[in-house]
Amino acid sequence: MKYYRPVNIFPGLFFSIWDAKVNKMRIFKLFLTGLLLFVFSLPVLPQSVQRVSVQMKSQVLKEGKKYTQKADCYYSPAKGIYVTHYYQPKEFIKKTNRKGEMMIYFPEENEVSIKQDFYFSSENELLHYFINNLTEDLGLRKEGFKRVNTEYEGEHMVTIWEPPAKMELITKVELVFKDMMPVFSAYINSDRDTLRKIYYSDYYESTEFMLPTRVTEISYREQDSIVKRTIYSDIKVNDKVTPYYLNYEIPDDAKRMEDSY
Repeated sequence: MKYYRPVNIFPGLFFSIWDAKVNKMRIFKLFLTGLLLFVFSLPVLPQSVQRVSVQMKSQVLKEGKKYTQKADCYYSPAKGIYVTHYYQPKEFIKKTNRKGEMMIYFPEENEVSIKQDFYFSSENELLHYFINNLTEDLGLRKEGFKRVNTEYEGEHMVTIWEPPAKMELITKVELVFKDMMPVFSAYINSDRDTLRKIYYSDYYESTEFMLPTRVTEISYREQDSIVKRTIYSDIKVNDKVTPYYLNYEIPDDAKRMEDSY
């Protein structure tokens, strides 16, 4: 058995530890330098969306007759306020918030209808989902739907959603995506009949969000179908939006309408 004197062991051990520390420090400095270069190379994120306005033209074809509505829509994602100023065929102002509190005011008559329901919430508006980039389910998950399958058909991705048990009329919803944006949805019943189809097309693209400027909805009935086409135009963001209607207050002397409205 050989014995080694301590005087020969500890100097070598000391320098080995010192070299290891130096190497670790060099590695850390290289890592830190690389991290800083990566951070500074990242693109500057766009300004957050504070408010948006769009012009809306809605046409409904029902029983051989066409009905047209025109309005300006204003939405504040931060405040959760959604205001629609209808001016054709009749002027009125609809204002909703996240809680589902809805007020419809008719300036000419100075009358107001006030209601509250989950379905009136500003977060159920189409603009809410697209402006906040919540396009994966378009609100289905919030209503209790569960995604049960994902399929691929060429350049399209199809997600299948099952409704909660309380929804007896609908058995599944199909959402179709192209380039990660929804282009079609279908609501199907237990007989495999399609109850409603929605097409999303002609996308507006910006650094903040994407929005379909043409939405076509077809609702099928036993005798006829109802076709609704909504076109969005003149899209403005943040400082370009006139905040008048987002700050609009219903006059205190407005007469409350009957709840049957």
